[in-house]
Amino acid sequence: MDKKNNAGAIASNAGDDFHIIWACKKLLEILKPNSELTAISVEGPTWEDSIRIENEQKLYSIDLAEYYGGDRFELAQRVVFSQLKYSAYQMEKPWTAANLCASTNGSNSIIRRLADTYGGFCEKYENVQKKLILKLVSNRKLQTVFSDHIDECTTILREKKYKRVGDLVKNLSPKCKEDINKIYKTSKLSSASFIKFLLLLNFDDCGTNIRSIHRAEIIKQLGNWNISNLRGRYNSLIMHLREMMLPEKPIGFPMNREYVLAALDTSIYQAFPAPIKIDSTLNVYIERDFGSEILRYIQENQKKIICLQAAAGVGKTTFVNNIQNVLPKESIAILYDCYGGGSFLQPGERRHLTEVAIPQICNTLATECGTEWMIGRPSKEYEYWRFLSERLEKAVSYVRQQNPLAIVAIIIDAADNSMVAANYFKEECFLQGLLNQSLPNGVCLIVTTRTERRYLIPFEDELKTFDLPPFELPESSQHIRSVFWNATDSQCNEFHILTDPLC
Repeated sequence: MDKKNNAGAIASNAGDDFHIIWACKKLLEILKPNSELTAISVEGPTWEDSIRIENEQKLYSIDLAEYYGGDRFELAQRVVFSQLKYSAYQMEKPWTAANLCASTNGSNSIIRRLADTYGGFCEKYENVQKKLILKLVSNRKLQTVFSDHIDECTTILREKKYKRVGDLVKNLSPKCKEDINKIYKTSKLSSASFIKFLLLLNFDDCGTNIRSIHRAEIIKQLGNWNISNLRGRYNSLIMHLREMMLPEKPIGFPMNREYVLAALDTSIYQAFPAPIKIDSTLNVYIERDFGSEILRYIQENQKKIICLQAAAGVGKTTFVNNIQNVLPKESIAILYDCYGGGSFLQPGERRHLTEVAIPQICNTLATECGTEWMIGRPSKEYEYWRFLSERLEKAVSYVRQQNPLAIVAIIIDAADNSMVAANYFKEECFLQGLLNQSLPNGVCLIVTTRTERRYLIPFEDELKTFDLPPFELPESSQHIRSVFWNATDSQCNEFHILTDPLC
């Protein structure tokens, strides 16, 4: 075999491999808590964008498209188009203005392709300057001198607001002027357009790690999410991306959160198997003096378990659903809804099971304070408690970076219903494990129950019970007047008597 041709094939395969691995990292970034990345597309923008650009050559620079806040240019708040270049044999050779502007094998240069993409989107879309970032991603670094020249230009442009290349180059050092003129000539853009184009160029990911390091980072991330068969799941993601890059595949398919979860053989429902089903149509919360008493106790006894009990209709759920209002600033309250809008006895719900409750709690924590997701299912039940404890520790660390007095409150609402369901299905309830779990410092567990069913819950001795008092007349009056603003005192009094659970 011709060694030269073989070397070219190896380099090409290495480039494809890098492209896929980089796309895989971005794909997993969609799942990271608080990530603004909504979708990615490989080998071009999403389909809605690609059909707007009539000349497909203006899309050739887009090896990877990242959409933040929407899955197409018009809807997104920010869009990153990346051209990926991997060198198997010239890793130490830095990118210069000259080789960024050089055409290879009859194809347009890197700069020309990026400029064509910029021009194409400016013709079809508004707000390009506010939304778009044009990026080069490569294992080769940017030449230090050239990087300094780019920084010099962008600093001057942001300070002086020049609109023309001629005004810019007059204020540049001789070597910098030479590089900028070279890029300007290669771009084929107008003077005014080139100035704007220059401000969108981004070389931050030049000099990125080699493929094996990125691969290890992906596998580590999958492990953090408790995904079993790490190598198999990694290979599955890579296979999905390879298929999306095949010529016969649909152009510009947006890969979003649902796509990633499906590729990992799971779904949103499995990540959040017991969503809250509390009716919040009446968005009025009647603040009660009772909250300050609970807060004092939490601050003095943070490792204690609190039982909040009352008769039906007194407002247990409403109170804990708004407990964030009485907790220290920057605290996090995670509510687990055992009642599920009355569905807790349905065979398809099973909210009382550990394998339902703990993923729901862990992944709600992830969305609130950036702890790791729990995507996979542990093979042993004890692992659920280990994963919960790890995430609670990180959650406490997160909130206390914002405020040393902040806490993480885990609220198990209508816990008695979970015990009723466990008895009905003759299954073990997650409360038996949770109430025996050693909680990290800074975590408070609040359990609500009807007073008459408190005996169902397997509490330990280390417990503080609070009786939530019925509504007072002023509270009842405030509540009815939030709906019927002109209710009379007599009507408020009648409403108070009729809704009093003790009457």
